[in-house]
Amino acid sequence: TFDLAALLREVADDFAAASKHAGASIDVAVPETLMVTLDQLATEQIVNNLVFNAIQYGARTPVEVSAAVFGQDVHIQVRDHGGGIPTIDRARVSGRFERAVQQGDRHNGFSVGLWVVGQFVAAMGGAIVIDDAPGGGALFTVTLPLHMKEAQR
Repeated sequence: TFDLAALLREVADDFAAASKHAGASIDVAVPETLMVTLDQLATEQIVNNLVFNAIQYGARTPVEVSAAVFGQDVHIQVRDHGGGIPTIDRARVSGRFERAVQQGDRHNGFSVGLWVVGQFVAAMGGAIVIDDAPGGGALFTVTLPLHMKEAQR
């Protein structure tokens, strides 16, 4: 059991220098505390990968991180205001070594971040959805149980 709100603020703090260097900012909207029973390391890796991608592909725009409880689930959202991900590429970018390459894309790497996110989310009994963000950009919503069953941890 850990405080997800504190973890999200910590991840944002960890990326503060990188986001500033990229010309972006990170805004976190979470309750004061949000206690969950999940795999803390996996949850941190999920958020790290989503924030990193938002900074990298967000085209020097703000990155928004939020979390809220809906019934027995918690929704973690990471949004950028960049070019978004075309609908046709959304399923593919979650594959290992896949990336939605846009004209002029100069990003390096092996493109395993979203695949890792998907693996961790599935292992904890959750789901991830990629949408267009209102006003432009990409919106990643990770839904996880508030309290993962002992067998899943």
